[in-house]
Amino acid sequence: MNRFARSGVFCAFCSLSAAAFGAPVALSNPGFESGLAGWTSIGDVITTPATTVTTYAPFPDGSTWTVYPFQTRMAQLTSNNGVNFNPNIADLDAFFGLPAGTITSNIPEAYNGSGIKQSFTGSAGDVLTQYYNFFSVEDSEWVFDDGTQPDDTAFAVVTDSSGLSTFALLASSQSVGLPGHTGWQTFNYTLSADDTYTIGFGVVNWRDEYFDALLFVDDGTPTVPEPGSFALLALGLGGLACLRRRNVALRS
Repeated sequence: MNRFARSGVFCAFCSLSAAAFGAPVALSNPGFESGLAGWTSIGDVITTPATTVTTYAPFPDGSTWTVYPFQTRMAQLTSNNGVNFNPNIADLDAFFGLPAGTITSNIPEAYNGSGIKQSFTGSAGDVLTQYYNFFSVEDSEWVFDDGTQPDDTAFAVVTDSSGLSTFALLASSQSVGLPGHTGWQTFNYTLSADDTYTIGFGVVNWRDEYFDALLFVDDGTPTVPEPGSFALLALGLGGLACLRRRNVALRS
């Protein structure tokens, strides 16, 4: 009983210590409270406060969802090129510093889309964390002539100074439903070495330019540890002190 209690307090202390004293990557303006300052964009990218997303299904009025930022603003990426209906996947590859054809090799028939990126310096073991929320507004009854349905897709890219990239698929129309959304999810990436990196997020239409998907990006990490975390940490330390005093009393 005593051994179990001691172990439990120690594990709680370790978890809180890791959360309180970890090494998160410090991005510039990660929550977009200063607009797009610190970020570079391509395509249709804005920052927005709480907003609504209306789907094309069920017909004729669709459904409307409200999206809330963690603080006051968030980035909104729309899966078009921001200018016209033309494809721009080659431009997206170049924007993210990827070899030509990288996006289409991971998302076959990607047509056009938008992206944001930021470079930063980090150390081995540092953890990059951003939050994202993907929305597919597609009509579930929309079917192409070959029987397939749309699959607009969101992704993340992390590139080091040598040009080595990690390409991560975040969500797609097929994974969330037509229509559907992920809700706020966490993207975590642990740095492998001391280096300068670039983090990027993108969203693309699949096969055509219709029924744009949306990707919201934000920073969900509190700027200071929550009071509850300090209280729990103090409780854990207090528990360890009590156990120590009890052990001293038993030995005397």
